[in-house]
Amino acid sequence: MRLAVGGGTISHHRGAGPADIKLLFPRPSMVNAMFAGTGNPIPTKGFNRISWLKGPFTQITDRLTHHLRHTPELLADPDYARVNTTLTLHLAAYSMAEIGNRDPIGRRIAAGMPDGDIQLAVRDDAALILRARGGRLSVHEGVSPTRRATMVFADLDSAGAVLRGEVATYTALGRGDIEPSGYVPLLDKMNKLLGLVPRYLA
Repeated sequence: MRLAVGGGTISHHRGAGPADIKLLFPRPSMVNAMFAGTGNPIPTKGFNRISWLKGPFTQITDRLTHHLRHTPELLADPDYARVNTTLTLHLAAYSMAEIGNRDPIGRRIAAGMPDGDIQLAVRDDAALILRARGGRLSVHEGVSPTRRATMVFADLDSAGAVLRGEVATYTALGRGDIEPSGYVPLLDKMNKLLGLVPRYLA
């Protein structure tokens, strides 16, 4: 994968391609070590830009950690809660796709998913698409005009409470904080994938 940095934005792109800095991770544990600040990758290109990894890149990842490792005190700030919930929604969606494509149990679940788009959204806010095609999953930004199922959270507070595990899904459903609709088998398989996410994320 590649990160394109410029003009005050960062975008993610799948696959290899031209890059100014190239980092090699011979083992998966080296990726975790880099983000934990306990190890380094092997640079194969862009040696003169390594200082960027130790400076701005580290600052960005530290900020990401700040927003994802919440505390009750931090969540009391509405701006912090908004960023935390938005990041958590993205994290959950992309994690489900990776688990469905790579985890042995996840692959079996994804293989049984009918083709179609599941719209994941917070009303009047963030919107993501979990797309199933031929047993493979991908995530896309925005609203799907051909969605077969939807799971819409009433607001950011409701989404955050469910995604952080503070409120059970069934409780949120009973209160009307989540509105599922559409093709039930897709939603059922998605929920099974969502249940596997905590195995990988602490």
